[in-house]
Amino acid sequence: MFLTIPVTGTVDLTTIDLLVFRLDDANLSTLLGALAANNLPAAGAAFALLEKYTEDDFVPAIGTGAIKLLPKKPLNPGASYAVV
Repeated sequence: MFLTIPVTGTVDLTTIDLLVFRLDDANLSTLLGALAANNLPAAGAAFALLEKYTEDDFVPAIGTGAIKLLPKKPLNPGASYAVV
């Protein structure tokens, strides 16, 4: 399994900065609720528990019109992820 990010033009892989998080993680709703209530300590705690990955957790490869991010460890099968 890998993530694909469509791109146009030349991409410098050393400049990739991303956050990938699981959409069905129970801590995501806790995080969003804490942020909506401006409860930063609770938001920080929920963020720490969130299943998340950064660019360091992937091996990037450039394909035609896309960057493929191969996870260094397998992601959970059937889970939904968002890339920001």
